Amino acid sequence: MFGGKFLEKLSSAALEPPPGTWSLEPGTMLLPSNLSLDPSLTASGLSSGSFMAHQFHVAFSSDVVGAALFAGGPYYCAQASLTLAEDRCMRFGDNIPLDELHALTVSGSMVGNIDNPENLAGDPIFVFSGTADTVVDQSVGRSLANHYSSFNSNVMTALTSKQSTAGQQ
Repeated sequence: MFGGKFLEKLSSAALEPPPGTWSLEPGTMLLPSNLSLDPSLTASGLSSGSFMAHQFHVAFSSDVVGAALFAGGPYYCAQASLTLAEDRCMRFGDNIPLDELHALTVSGSMVGNIDNPENLAGDPIFVFSGTADTVVDQSVGRSLANHYSSFNSNVMTALTSKQSTAGQQ
Protein backbone atom coordinates (compact mmCIF):
# COMPACT_ATOMS: atom_id res chain seq x y z
CA MET A 1 0.00 0.00 0.00
CA PHE A 2 2.76 2.48 0.93
CA GLY A 3 6.24 2.89 -0.51
CA GLY A 4 9.26 5.16 -0.46
CA LYS A 5 12.04 6.00 1.97
CA PHE A 6 10.00 7.84 4.61
CA LEU A 7 7.45 5.12 5.09
CA GLU A 8 10.10 2.40 4.93
CA LYS A 9 12.01 4.13 7.73
CA LEU A 10 8.84 4.63 9.73
CA SER A 11 7.65 1.07 9.34
CA SER A 12 11.06 -0.40 10.19
CA ALA A 13 11.50 1.71 13.33
CA ALA A 14 11.95 -0.30 16.52
CA LEU A 15 8.77 0.82 18.27
CA GLU A 16 6.87 -1.15 20.87
CA PRO A 17 3.11 -0.74 20.48
CA PRO A 18 0.96 -0.25 23.59
CA PRO A 19 -0.59 -3.61 24.49
CA GLY A 20 -3.95 -4.27 22.89
CA THR A 21 -4.30 -0.94 21.05
CA TRP A 22 -1.90 -1.08 18.12
CA SER A 23 -1.05 -3.52 15.40
CA LEU A 24 2.32 -3.84 13.72
CA GLU A 25 2.61 -6.04 10.68
CA PRO A 26 5.84 -6.44 8.70
CA GLY A 27 6.12 -3.77 6.01
CA THR A 28 3.39 -1.54 7.45
CA MET A 29 3.33 1.58 9.56
CA LEU A 30 2.67 1.52 13.29
CA LEU A 31 -1.00 2.57 13.43
CA PRO A 32 -4.03 2.06 15.61
CA SER A 33 -5.69 -1.15 14.43
CA ASN A 34 -8.98 0.62 13.63
CA LEU A 35 -7.43 3.46 11.60
CA SER A 36 -7.86 3.53 7.82
CA LEU A 37 -5.66 5.87 5.77
CA ASP A 38 -5.72 7.13 2.24
CA PRO A 39 -2.27 6.37 0.80
CA SER A 40 -1.97 9.97 -0.45
CA LEU A 41 0.38 11.98 1.75
CA THR A 42 0.63 15.77 1.50
CA ALA A 43 2.58 18.37 3.46
CA SER A 44 1.53 21.83 4.59
CA GLY A 45 2.84 24.50 6.88
CA LEU A 46 2.93 28.16 7.90
CA SER A 47 6.17 30.15 8.15
CA SER A 48 8.83 27.87 9.69
CA GLY A 49 6.36 25.01 9.27
CA SER A 50 6.17 25.87 5.58
CA PHE A 51 9.94 25.62 5.25
CA MET A 52 9.80 22.25 7.04
CA ALA A 53 6.88 20.97 4.94
CA HIS A 54 8.74 21.87 1.74
CA GLN A 55 11.93 20.17 2.99
CA PHE A 56 9.85 17.09 3.84
CA HIS A 57 8.13 17.08 0.43
CA VAL A 58 11.39 17.30 -1.47
CA ALA A 59 13.21 14.76 0.72
CA PHE A 60 10.36 12.22 0.54
CA SER A 61 8.94 13.06 -2.87
CA SER A 62 8.22 9.42 -3.66
CA ASP A 63 5.67 9.42 -0.83
CA VAL A 64 4.42 13.02 -0.66
CA VAL A 65 2.09 13.92 -3.52
CA GLY A 66 1.50 17.65 -2.94
CA ALA A 67 1.96 20.63 -0.64
CA ALA A 68 0.26 23.80 0.61
CA LEU A 69 2.85 26.28 1.82
CA PHE A 70 2.17 29.60 3.52
CA ALA A 71 5.04 32.10 3.94
CA GLY A 72 7.92 29.69 3.30
CA GLY A 73 10.97 29.33 1.12
CA PRO A 74 12.80 26.85 -1.11
CA TYR A 75 14.59 23.62 -0.28
CA TYR A 76 18.03 23.96 1.31
CA CYS A 77 17.79 27.76 1.19
CA ALA A 78 19.91 28.30 4.31
CA GLN A 79 22.46 25.60 3.44
CA ALA A 80 23.08 25.02 7.19
CA SER A 81 23.92 28.71 7.74
CA LEU A 82 22.04 30.82 10.29
CA THR A 83 23.18 33.97 8.48
CA LEU A 84 21.66 32.79 5.19
CA ALA A 85 18.52 31.62 7.00
CA GLU A 86 17.92 35.05 8.52
CA ASP A 87 18.98 36.97 5.42
CA ARG A 88 18.06 35.62 2.00
CA CYS A 89 15.62 32.97 3.27
CA MET A 90 13.52 35.50 5.17
CA ARG A 91 13.95 38.95 3.64
CA PHE A 92 15.84 38.89 0.38
CA GLY A 93 14.33 36.13 -1.74
CA ASP A 94 15.62 37.66 -4.93
CA ASN A 95 19.12 36.75 -3.68
CA ILE A 96 18.31 33.04 -3.44
CA PRO A 97 20.42 31.18 -6.05
CA LEU A 98 17.68 28.94 -7.44
CA ASP A 99 19.92 27.32 -10.05
CA GLU A 100 22.37 26.34 -7.31
CA LEU A 101 19.57 25.00 -5.07
CA HIS A 102 18.17 23.03 -8.01
CA ALA A 103 21.60 21.47 -8.60
CA LEU A 104 22.04 20.71 -4.87
CA THR A 105 18.61 19.05 -4.82
CA VAL A 106 19.53 16.84 -7.77
CA SER A 107 22.95 15.98 -6.32
CA GLY A 108 21.37 15.16 -2.93
CA SER A 109 19.19 12.66 -4.72
CA MET A 110 22.08 11.18 -6.68
CA VAL A 111 23.96 10.31 -3.47
CA GLY A 112 20.80 8.90 -1.87
CA ASN A 113 20.19 11.57 0.75
CA ILE A 114 16.73 12.43 -0.63
CA ASP A 115 14.25 10.96 -3.09
CA ASN A 116 14.54 11.71 -6.81
CA PRO A 117 13.18 15.24 -7.37
CA GLU A 118 11.68 14.04 -10.66
CA ASN A 119 8.90 12.77 -8.37
CA LEU A 120 7.87 16.41 -7.88
CA ALA A 121 6.73 16.70 -11.51
CA GLY A 122 2.99 17.22 -11.67
CA ASP A 123 2.52 17.42 -7.90
CA PRO A 124 -0.11 20.03 -6.96
CA ILE A 125 1.51 22.87 -5.02
CA PHE A 126 -0.16 25.89 -3.42
CA VAL A 127 2.10 28.78 -2.35
CA PHE A 128 0.69 31.74 -0.40
CA SER A 129 2.61 34.88 0.50
CA GLY A 130 1.47 38.38 1.34
CA THR A 131 3.08 41.80 1.35
CA ALA A 132 1.89 42.48 4.92
CA ASP A 133 4.08 39.64 6.23
CA THR A 134 6.90 41.28 8.19
CA VAL A 135 8.80 38.01 8.77
CA VAL A 136 9.04 36.15 5.45
CA ASP A 137 9.20 38.54 2.51
CA GLN A 138 7.01 37.84 -0.50
CA SER A 139 10.12 37.52 -2.69
CA VAL A 140 10.96 34.35 -0.71
CA GLY A 141 7.52 32.91 -1.54
CA ARG A 142 8.12 33.66 -5.22
CA SER A 143 11.44 31.82 -4.99
CA LEU A 144 9.67 28.85 -3.42
CA ALA A 145 7.15 28.75 -6.28
CA ASN A 146 9.96 29.06 -8.84
CA HIS A 147 11.92 26.24 -7.17
CA TYR A 148 8.92 23.92 -7.51
CA SER A 149 8.39 25.07 -11.10
CA SER A 150 11.97 24.11 -11.94
CA PHE A 151 10.92 20.51 -11.19
CA ASN A 152 7.73 20.80 -13.28
CA SER A 153 5.35 20.78 -10.32
CA ASN A 154 1.82 22.09 -10.86
CA VAL A 155 2.21 25.36 -8.91
CA MET A 156 -0.64 27.67 -7.96
CA THR A 157 0.33 30.88 -6.18
CA ALA A 158 -1.56 33.44 -4.16
CA LEU A 159 0.81 36.35 -3.82
CA THR A 160 -1.37 39.01 -2.24
CA SER A 161 -0.86 42.72 -1.86
CA LYS A 162 -1.58 44.73 1.27
CA GLN A 163 -5.20 45.84 1.25
CA SER A 164 -7.52 47.29 3.84
CA THR A 165 -10.04 44.89 5.35
CA ALA A 166 -13.73 45.85 5.29
CA GLY A 167 -14.99 46.71 8.74
CA GLN A 168 -11.58 47.61 10.22
CA GLN A 169 -10.81 51.13 11.31
